[in-house]
Amino acid sequence: MADERRQVKSRGIQTEKDKRQYKDHRRRIQRRTRQDKQDFLERKCKEVESHSSTNHSRDLFRAVKEITGKKTPKLDVIKDEDDKSLTESDQIKQRWQQYCQGLYASKDGLGGATEPLEVDEVEPDILRSEVVMAMKKMRTDKAPGYDDIPAELIKETGEEGVDVMHKLCNLLWKYKSWPIDWTRSIFLPLPKKGDISNLPCK
Repeated sequence: MADERRQVKSRGIQTEKDKRQYKDHRRRIQRRTRQDKQDFLERKCKEVESHSSTNHSRDLFRAVKEITGKKTPKLDVIKDEDDKSLTESDQIKQRWQQYCQGLYASKDGLGGATEPLEVDEVEPDILRSEVVMAMKKMRTDKAPGYDDIPAELIKETGEEGVDVMHKLCNLLWKYKSWPIDWTRSIFLPLPKKGDISNLPCK
């Protein structure tokens, strides 16, 4: 329909017949657009009802956001300490790294370093019941971390999963060493109102 209207307009609207054809195509396009929008909203509303009845809150909020939410502009620029705009991806990542390191650095300039405590008494192993309780308290419907393993999957592992996690935790407790993946975090900047380049990195 849009192509037909474009053809009528390209030939030139000179006669009454041309005017009627152009207006007819425009009305048909408007009706089709409204119908497509209505169909989209009805389809999304059905998705919302389905997710609500099955307690899939993540999919529920996503569907609601598609209907009512506003798109957030992509953050392609931030400012450094000297108020200079950074546009390159590597520069932006490096600036965020500096900012986050500054948040966790101690005010005394030691970078959070502390003297190791000398403990003669051997700490007891982690109890299996403690692991069970910790796994039960894990919150669901949350974005997974760096390992891309959601809490729902960990809970579904059952008794075998508890045994593996119990053994793993005690190994970490014994050797006092953290897996590298456990020391990594994923940061998602959420711009607020105003100039999105003027982030709290200054």
